Amino acid sequence: MNQDYEEVPFTGFVFMYGAFILIVLLFPVLAILQNKGIIKESNPGPVWFNWVMTLFFAILTVFLYQFRKLKIEYQLGVLQIRYGFLHSTIPYSDIESVYRDTSNPFLAYGGWGLRSRYYRGKFRLVYNIPSKPCVVIALKNKKREVVFATNKPDYWIERLKQPF
Repeated sequence: MNQDYEEVPFTGFVFMYGAFILIVLLFPVLAILQNKGIIKESNPGPVWFNWVMTLFFAILTVFLYQFRKLKIEYQLGVLQIRYGFLHSTIPYSDIESVYRDTSNPFLAYGGWGLRSRYYRGKFRLVYNIPSKPCVVIALKNKKREVVFATNKPDYWIERLKQPF
């Protein structure tokens, strides 16, 4: 059984996730302080709003945790790219060409994360992470490309050019 696997961590995830944790903790503190009368305003908002926002940001924080790393797996002629609960499955037989992406993520795709854009006449599904090089996979018989971030772009380019 031939298997290749890589996990690419999202740079800066800890800081972003930490900010969401602080927001989740902020709203219950505000609700408690408002209930005890410590926060006195002339027209205070309803206390339930703080609890609803706590629940909303808690769910959002759990959802964002899924995007802490990008997983790339090549097994038995099938490449799988997973970013959270989102994924692409590409059979080796569908790959026309593989090359390194030299475009600027902000100018070409509008930033980092999971993106979909038309780029030079082809639809690109992009899984990119800040400060990581990307590999482009052009698919046969389709005006579609898949781009993914990796720590080992040269390895994946050579690996995907070889049959399984």
